[in-house]
Amino acid sequence: MSQIDFLPDYFHRELAQRRSTVRGSILLVVAALCMGGWYMQFRHRDADLKRYQKVLEQDQVVAAMRQQQFDLLVAQRGEAEEKVRVLRELKQPIELHRILATLSAIAPKPIALSGLSLRQHRPRVRMPGDETSNRTPPKPGSIDLEIGIEGFAPSGAAIAELIGALEKHPLFSHIKMTDNRPTRKANLVARQFRIKMRIPMDRAYRIERPQAADGATPEAGTEVAHAG
Repeated sequence: MSQIDFLPDYFHRELAQRRSTVRGSILLVVAALCMGGWYMQFRHRDADLKRYQKVLEQDQVVAAMRQQQFDLLVAQRGEAEEKVRVLRELKQPIELHRILATLSAIAPKPIALSGLSLRQHRPRVRMPGDETSNRTPPKPGSIDLEIGIEGFAPSGAAIAELIGALEKHPLFSHIKMTDNRPTRKANLVARQFRIKMRIPMDRAYRIERPQAADGATPEAGTEVAHAG
């Protein structure tokens, strides 16, 4: 049995319109809530990005300060090295009598030393115009002390033995024989020689007393210099 609707048509239209309005309002509320949630997330994310930006800026400031401190330390190290170089130039790390004692200690017994010459080699100083001129700036070098010795030996083998002892000793470098010729002295036939060598002055040296063959310590004044 079918039901008879006694309501007029305009009532049904108004009821449908109200239902549509309620649905639209609900959709608007849901959309507003979603947009509000997205907005809050965006604000939180924007705040996080700003905090991260501040942290990066602080890290950049700290890195710049550390770089300035590093540059200052490098400059101070260069100044200290220059002062050390000047001090070593003013006060040589090894004295002449110790060089003579070392040569006397390592020279073979048949050899007699008759002369000694000293000459100091210094690197060319970098001039203010070297950076801007086309001239190649000088390379940094050490201050070397050039030593020349003269003497007499009974044979060429004794001279070779002396050169070998000089080459093995840590104090001397750049060993070079400049003269070797026969000579006669006091009715004795011998060989006269000249040898040049260098002592780098940018090292530290320690002085030790050589031990005699029987284990006894020799007298004072016979120290031997070693490179440290």
